[in-house]
Amino acid sequence: KSQYNRGAMDVWTITQILNTKELAAEGTAQHHCVYSYRDRCRDGTCSIWSVKFNGNRKLTMELLNDGR
Repeated sequence: KSQYNRGAMDVWTITQILNTKELAAEGTAQHHCVYSYRDRCRDGTCSIWSVKFNGNRKLTMELLNDGR
């Protein structure tokens, strides 16, 4: 059980960001430049993922198409 969410289980989610609107929202919320990755996402060079804990953004990940 969670020490943060009384009586409930903690939930981590990892969600791929699939459009430029979501990419811009992630960058604004996290105060970083992830929106500048839009062309790399579009051409398949990388994918961007939002990691949340109990619904709150915690970090943003870049995954290159070679698995790095």
